[in-house]
Amino acid sequence: MVDKNTACCPPDSLGGLKTDYKPRGVIQNFDGLSVYTVGQGEKAIIVIHDLLGVDSGRTKEICDQFADAGYLIVMPDFFEGDGGTEKDFLEGFFLFKTYSIMKRLWKVPFKKVQEHLNKSIYPFLESKGVKKIGTMGFCWGGFIVFNICADERVGAGVGFHPVYDKFFVSVQKLTEAVKCPQLICPAENDSNEMKEGQKIEKTLRKRLGDDVKIKTFPEMQHGFVNRGDMKDPKVERDVKEAIKLAFEHFEKYL
Repeated sequence: MVDKNTACCPPDSLGGLKTDYKPRGVIQNFDGLSVYTVGQGEKAIIVIHDLLGVDSGRTKEICDQFADAGYLIVMPDFFEGDGGTEKDFLEGFFLFKTYSIMKRLWKVPFKKVQEHLNKSIYPFLESKGVKKIGTMGFCWGGFIVFNICADERVGAGVGFHPVYDKFFVSVQKLTEAVKCPQLICPAENDSNEMKEGQKIEKTLRKRLGDDVKIKTFPEMQHGFVNRGDMKDPKVERDVKEAIKLAFEHFEKYL
């Protein structure tokens, strides 16, 4: 468990998680960008990884679950294979030891993400006959999801324990730009402004009305959906609930 002030995650967040799961998708090269792809269908979900990269915890396993439900899944490796290590993550900001973590974030401002989306991801989805697009992200990926959801090509967004306030961008302006239905699943130690009845929900509802759902998991730490220990019955319960909510969200809006 992370008990220091990390690059973007709140204190007491979960660290990395090793699993024995064997992903069923493939890695494709899109103009120099490595992308994990799995599944097929007229509906696609762009998955955005967390601070530890595409191999973080159960992220690929979750991709495969949504592929099994009939979605084409694409998860770009925006860190270009530099997903970091448990040691990087635990060191936090102490004595400037987060250089490798911050370097990854500096390398991928949203402008660069958007360039990849426009140059390769959206054209790939179009070539596969995709009619509707959603996006889902973890931690830092939740920040990217909010940015992506300002694009009218995207029909729904999901943020699992997202972080919006660490990237030198106005959270208010970021939230005001969101154009499609949102599901946000914060953990107990995530920022209060994203929880039920707080600032982000109020801002989203001005534009989206009832097409906003926020569900806080009060017994969970930041990172639980893809990095929580499923041997813990409470974690297993809440991970399954969060994934179920995401399935329902995409089924409703895509």
